[in-house]
Amino acid sequence: IAATAANTLWYFHLKRGLRVQLQSFHASPSRMLCSNVQLLHAAQKHGAVPEVMATCADDGSIRLWASSQENGPGRCTQWPQAMGQLIVDGNSLAGDVDVVGADACTAVCFVRCDLLAASFLGGFVCLFSLADARSACTARLEVAPGDPLLTLEVLSRESLVVGSAGGRLVELQLKIVNGVSGLSVSVAQERLLPVAQHCGAVCGTARDHALAPGRFLACFSSLELWIWRVSSEPRHTHTWIWPESMPKPRALTSCRTQKLCLEMLSNPPLVANFVSSA
Repeated sequence: IAATAANTLWYFHLKRGLRVQLQSFHASPSRMLCSNVQLLHAAQKHGAVPEVMATCADDGSIRLWASSQENGPGRCTQWPQAMGQLIVDGNSLAGDVDVVGADACTAVCFVRCDLLAASFLGGFVCLFSLADARSACTARLEVAPGDPLLTLEVLSRESLVVGSAGGRLVELQLKIVNGVSGLSVSVAQERLLPVAQHCGAVCGTARDHALAPGRFLACFSSLELWIWRVSSEPRHTHTWIWPESMPKPRALTSCRTQKLCLEMLSNPPLVANFVSSA
């Protein structure tokens, strides 16, 4: 699956020689896509939970995409806003979507194969259960009101970390309960990770899935990269600073307006990720 700068989404199957443009994509720029396939393999829940991919966009919408052998890739659900109801079911669009004034959705990650987390510029995180037929927000967690959230990364089945435009890095430990009326999610503990004030906005986070799942990195607009290890308590282990011998691009120390936040998401000062080898 590939998303383009022209805001289109394409499905490729190399062996079958397929190239299909997915229809009815987001009306505004899409920032991220993620899949629950690896979590399905780990949980061994094939059949009970569908294989889906989630995308999010600046209009505040989150869309789920499913793939089938008969119909090929197609959209199965759409959340037009953080607290929206089911708009689309199947592959047909059920009317126009009005999302004027919605907070931009900046990142999406699957906490579990059936639970999706999303961060918003409004400073909150929403969680959605795939088992909820209404596709309504299962839980809305207020993390940093007035401080736009730019990044989101899942650390475990019950914890995630978010980064803000104001330089806040916050770990959320979740309490997830499967009750008679459905899934219930709340914050068991919220921890503000210590970060130097000069670091600026958090412009990227990534977890080391291959070698050390308890390790993650955070990129800052000051062109510093911090490595954290999470066990019983997050611990900062390493810091890399942009080498003085290399040309240093213009770095934004912080961003508070929606325009500056979206510009940073479109062209982050620093991007990093873990590779699958030491």
